[in-house]
Amino acid sequence: MMASPFTFYRGSAIIQAHDLAGTPDSGLQLQICGDAHLSNFGGFATPERNLLFDLNDFDETHPGPWEWDLKRLTASLTVAARHLGHGKNKAREAAYEAAVSYQENMAKYALMEPLDIWYERITFDRLIEITTTDTGRKLVKAAIEKAGRRTAAELLPKLGV
Repeated sequence: MMASPFTFYRGSAIIQAHDLAGTPDSGLQLQICGDAHLSNFGGFATPERNLLFDLNDFDETHPGPWEWDLKRLTASLTVAARHLGHGKNKAREAAYEAAVSYQENMAKYALMEPLDIWYERITFDRLIEITTTDTGRKLVKAAIEKAGRRTAAELLPKLGV
């Protein structure tokens, strides 16, 4: 926690799982991310070179209540917003908007066929469309530009090749 509260939070999935283990849930168990905090979402390219936004870290995945991932995400938004100096109201608003978006998308998915859900994607173009601030749109566009400059050669050292 010496670096920042958010840095501590990023490394505390097991602590939160322990805390949540005794709380009520829906009883619906599925394969959850297990560490669905803000920094474990990001962009990546498909083999077809389409840029997508999604979860990108699955080293903590395990069967569990779906609510745990949503709680971890909303809590991370709150901790990050407070750490960045946005105050209680902005932090609460960020968590609320994430929960509302989750609820709206789950309602949409409930009406879809399984194969259509399988092919559902969040593209960076879609992120630009739904981002409500100029600052947010600039950040998404900067991420797109950065991803466009990446090459396969940059990935090789990370893969140990």
